[in-house]
Amino acid sequence: MGRSKRGRARAAAHPHPPASQPTRTGVVLVVLAILVGWAWAPSFSGVLLFDDIPAISNNETTKPPLSLRRMLNPPEGTTVSGRPVANLSFALNNLADDDAAERLAGYHALNLGIHVLAACALFGVARRTLASPPTPEGLRVAASPVALALSTIWAVHPLTTSAVTYVVQRVESLMALFYLTTVYCAIRFLESQRRSTLWACGAITCCALGMATKEVMVTAPMAVLLWAHLFGSPEPHHSRRSRIAFNAGLWLTLAIPLTLAVVQRSEALAVLRLAVRSDAETGSAAGFLWTPWSYLLTQSAVIVHYLRLAIVPQPLVFDYYGWPQAHGLLSVGLQAAGLTLVLMLAVIGVVRRRAAGFVGSWFFLTLAPSSSVFPIPTEIAAEHRMYLPLAAVIAGGVILAHLLLRRWGRGLQLALLAIVVVVFAATTRDRNEDYASVQRMWQDVVEKRPSNARARINYGITLMADERFADAAEQMRIAVTLPADAKTAAQAHLQLGSALSAQGRFAEGEESLRQALALDDSVWEAHMVLGQAYSERGDASRAVHHLRRAVEHNPSQVLLLNRIVWLLATLPQPELRDGATAVLLGERALALSQGRNPQTLGALAAAYAASGRFAEAVTMAERAQSVSLAAGDVASAATTALHLAAYRGGSALYVPLLPR
Repeated sequence: MGRSKRGRARAAAHPHPPASQPTRTGVVLVVLAILVGWAWAPSFSGVLLFDDIPAISNNETTKPPLSLRRMLNPPEGTTVSGRPVANLSFALNNLADDDAAERLAGYHALNLGIHVLAACALFGVARRTLASPPTPEGLRVAASPVALALSTIWAVHPLTTSAVTYVVQRVESLMALFYLTTVYCAIRFLESQRRSTLWACGAITCCALGMATKEVMVTAPMAVLLWAHLFGSPEPHHSRRSRIAFNAGLWLTLAIPLTLAVVQRSEALAVLRLAVRSDAETGSAAGFLWTPWSYLLTQSAVIVHYLRLAIVPQPLVFDYYGWPQAHGLLSVGLQAAGLTLVLMLAVIGVVRRRAAGFVGSWFFLTLAPSSSVFPIPTEIAAEHRMYLPLAAVIAGGVILAHLLLRRWGRGLQLALLAIVVVVFAATTRDRNEDYASVQRMWQDVVEKRPSNARARINYGITLMADERFADAAEQMRIAVTLPADAKTAAQAHLQLGSALSAQGRFAEGEESLRQALALDDSVWEAHMVLGQAYSERGDASRAVHHLRRAVEHNPSQVLLLNRIVWLLATLPQPELRDGATAVLLGERALALSQGRNPQTLGALAAAYAASGRFAEAVTMAERAQSVSLAAGDVASAATTALHLAAYRGGSALYVPLLPR
């Protein structure tokens, strides 16, 4: 039977590319997968960097034994704080591979898979939007190829690397996937009555999941409203009640990030607290006091920088710490005026129901949560924030190019597209190689932004790991002269003191370590380094004092616990020796190390002996010897054998120095 007149009218109101066209969803998925696979192949060599360490390496809620309650309660003070869905995704990596945090391939594979799916969702949103009646006819007939060009360029664009290869920024790419699928499902709901309930549930579910992934998702319900306003049929396919229920469902998901912000103390809550505190409470970041107004002004220059990178993605920078603060409106007048003009044009386009208004609205909606008035003093700029907004910039460029070149034929358009895709893909491959080494990445940042104190500190730490102590000290000497907040400045002095001490220049190193503690007394590493240094110089009293302070600030660091346990158990001075405390701390270290650390076992054995518990000392020393032999450390096993003989003879150990 033929369709009714009303059905034919609806079909005509929302024309879409025939299914026989070669740009079917399956073909698009294959093409995007091949292109993205080539551009992103080096990303699988990426290592864990910076925020990856607390959010992934040290995140016990994502490691076996896994439980849903633990996985949905990520640790505070990390990138996954208040973002349980993102945290759950990292737990799933560990569920599939017990050594995922070591091999990392699973993390990168899932990140890349999310990126490919997001590109496909972007294709779907773009194609259906371009095929809608408010879109000019010249674009409607080319909806599929234009959408394919847009999603392909976005998928291989180098600016997206920080949200894909930087593992912990899965929070950004996963949120973007939920954002795009929310809009896509909403479009399908608004376009027809067929399976409308399913599409509505899909949109609301994806919106809820996105809200629990990253707070930028809060603008998704507004994006759906704007799409309906600009592209929705003048004769709605659903009753007013159905539309109200659908929109209410989307907006109710806003309760999720609000609840998580309070219950799990998300990063968003920390930002809000910074925004309402006085200058005296917040202190300074990168040498300046940040207010909502100064942050907004500074973001004018930052956003213009993002836009330039969207067109010419060089130089890409992993960390923008130390971005200069805008001093008054005049210092960023040109950038602010330009962005204000674009925003006004977007608003006018929305008010007048112009399709172009959606592109500008998308850019500002997806960027506003992180680049508006709520200060993030330690991260003024971050390239991963452009992951979703970049789609709007590319959409504007692709559409403009299509309109200008359509008279020149499809061949010229395809040639230009091929050039752009190849250049961007090659740049993306090169950029991904920077993620293969922690030292290479931080050196790259130092070369591109030499005034970045945090980058110099982290680069110096990698040099120290290679025992290039003089080179590391040089980086730290520069870092201590650069603008920085108190905690970062304390870290610079800490690392300078450590590098100098490692060269045997303890007098100079001690001064730097004391400066670190003067800036931030909670820098436990400074106390630990001082404790170790004083022990080796025979100053047991100061050694005990600093190691105790270090433990107060970090009671879960196994290496630190090993040092103080050994010291308290083996000091020759009876007034400083404390066997009971040594046993308490040693048993804590034993639980944290799960009995696999021979130094922990040896220190606890000495603590038991100092407390007169020789049977337990013998048992623990035997375990230490067994673990050392299993690891092939014959020298440690031989030393433990000497200790074991003493314990069996009822003697404790009293030696003046800490073992390294």
